[in-house]
This record gives sequence, structure tokens and C-alpha cells, in this order.
Amino acid sequence: MSAWETAALAVAGLFFGSFYGVVAARVPDGRSIVAPPSSCPACGHRLRPFDLIPVISFLLQRRRCRYCGALLPWRYLLVELATGAAFAAAHWISGRDWPLTAAGVVFLSFLVILSLVDLERMLLPDRITLPGIAAGLALAVAGMSFVPWSESLLGAIVGYVLLSLVRLLTGAMGGGDAKLLALIGAFLGPADVLRALLFASLIGSVVGIGLMLAGRLRRDQPLPFGPFLAAGAVVTLTLAQRF
Repeated sequence: MSAWETAALAVAGLFFGSFYGVVAARVPDGRSIVAPPSSCPACGHRLRPFDLIPVISFLLQRRRCRYCGALLPWRYLLVELATGAAFAAAHWISGRDWPLTAAGVVFLSFLVILSLVDLERMLLPDRITLPGIAAGLALAVAGMSFVPWSESLLGAIVGYVLLSLVRLLTGAMGGGDAKLLALIGAFLGPADVLRALLFASLIGSVVGIGLMLAGRLRRDQPLPFGPFLAAGAVVTLTLAQRF
């Protein structure tokens, strides 16, 4: 049964991933996620239900709009696959405990959305980070989290203060990064938020050096840190819960 449960969550994640793409595109601008309905970014044609089937529609249409033939961004497919994997991973990481699975799904959903926004806009908007912090604290108070509520609150404070100090002293971080680390702390607690930052720094350094060696990144070119914070959080959560 557990394999079927994980598979069902993965499929649900594909559909949510399609929706998260809409959230990432609209919420930073203050636009509604309900109206207007989804449309082709090139021709503006309203998409029909069979155009919105996760993964399948993208592949069958060969990455093209059915109505104007324009190429669709790869991120449509990638965010669906990432969210499907995140939902399945949440069930596995939690040891198939359903309250913890719910917490993991909420946590990883915020990480997927914020990573996508940061990659595209170099921005981590309050409209997403602050509800994420509130969700982490609320789940902890309800006893549906990876840490008690006291550790959740302390983790959020430690995460925010830590990167705020880094920003104040070096100017190397944005305010959104501090709020994202506060979100991570609200779900993981004070000890693991430090581990998440360590892993994020290591992963970011490796990727940054690799991109510079490949000629894809200049030394003075900024690199969004949000996706690395998200990756560090996933590594930390996995190690804490499964190993």
C-alpha cells in the first residue's frame, strides 16, 4: 500500500506543480491566481483542460502551444516534475507518517515556488515567504511538524537574524534570503537551520565555481541563493529524518 500511496502523491504533485507555476508567475506581481485562466504566454489563447494535463500535454504537444505553435518554456515541465518528486519525497522522508507527510508537502511546496521565483526574478517576495513562516509555526503548534513549536519559533528567529547579520555586515544577501531561512527554521528548528545554511553554502559554492569554469557565470555576476537554501534544507531534512 505504501508504494501506491507514494505514487499517488507523486501524481498529485504533478498537478500541484502546474498550479505552482501559476503562483510563481503571478503572486510576486500581486495578480490573482484564479483569474484570468491560464493562457499561452505567446498568443494569449486560453488553455483548455486537455492543454493542462501535467507532463503529458507538454510532451504530446512537443513543447509547443497548440494554437500558435510557439515554444513553451522548459520550466513548465521541470516545475511539474520537481513538485511530483517533492510530494513523493515528503512521504518517504516522513517515514510514511501522514501528519509529517503533510508538513513535508507544505514545506517543500514553498521551497519549490520560492526557488522558481528566485531563479526567474532574483526575488523572494514577502507575499510567499511570510505565509510560509506562518505555516511552519502553525503546523508546529498543531503538533504536525518535525519539531516542537518552541523549536519552530526559535528556528525562525535564528534563521532570520543570522542572514540579516550577514546582510548587514557584507551586503551579500537580500532581505528575502533571511526570510526564506526563517521559513526553513520554522520547519526544521534552530540546529537544523544552521546545517541547512552550511549545506546551502557548500552546494552554492560548487555550482558557482562550476559555472565560472564553464564560462556561464562572471565573477561579478550575482547568483540567486534561494534555490541553494532550498537544496540545503532538503538535504538537512532528509538526513535528520532518515539517517
